[in-house]
Amino acid sequence: MTVALLAAMTSFGAVAGDGIEATSGNLGEELKIAYELCKNDRFAGRCVEAYQLKRYPKVRRNGNRLMIGLADGQHVVLTDNVADSGDSVAYSFYGAFLGNFLVLVHLYEGSEYLAIHGRSGKKYFVHGWPVVSPDQRRFVTTSLDITSGYNANAVQVWRVDPDQLVLEWSLEPGANWGPSDAWWLGNDVVQFMRNEHEEVNGEVRDINRYVQHPLTLKRAGQSWKLTDHRQ
Repeated sequence: MTVALLAAMTSFGAVAGDGIEATSGNLGEELKIAYELCKNDRFAGRCVEAYQLKRYPKVRRNGNRLMIGLADGQHVVLTDNVADSGDSVAYSFYGAFLGNFLVLVHLYEGSEYLAIHGRSGKKYFVHGWPVVSPDQRRFVTTSLDITSGYNANAVQVWRVDPDQLVLEWSLEPGANWGPSDAWWLGNDVVQFMRNEHEEVNGEVRDINRYVQHPLTLKRAGQSWKLTDHRQ
């Protein structure tokens, strides 16, 4: 696991409100432990889920069904459909952040993250790990895939409202570069890395290595502005 991923995981912060918090209270720390325990497991997602289910009494699994208990006592039920086709989908519970649940969605090719609002039960694909702002009102996600195209290649900023998650800003930069490793410099300023393949004579030298530099995203009123300091 990379240092950047560990840093993002510790930025989840404590889970807030509605009695859905874990017994240990810090999702990032829980996931660091879970990943270390599961790093050699062939089915790492389910291994992490087994670790996390012990800490979230309102979430349980019954066969191919993952049942997530909301603040009002209702449940969101996610049902696996494992098949050797494009319709295949499976869910692994990963924990909660800011009163919302996080689920890893295993697709036939690639994966996604699903955030479920802890009160309303509304579901949102958030593309990557939620990195929480210092005031715990927003979170940012990044997903880098400029090689296989199986996963999203995007950066998103979300606001947490009492009954929903609101996508305030997003960018899908295409195949030339991708975002990763977001962090907050304050409640209204985010930085993340721009990743590009290094090319020599028009050929990519190594698809697993990237040339990186930071971009800055700043909120002004109701809008966000992206700045590339090289330009």
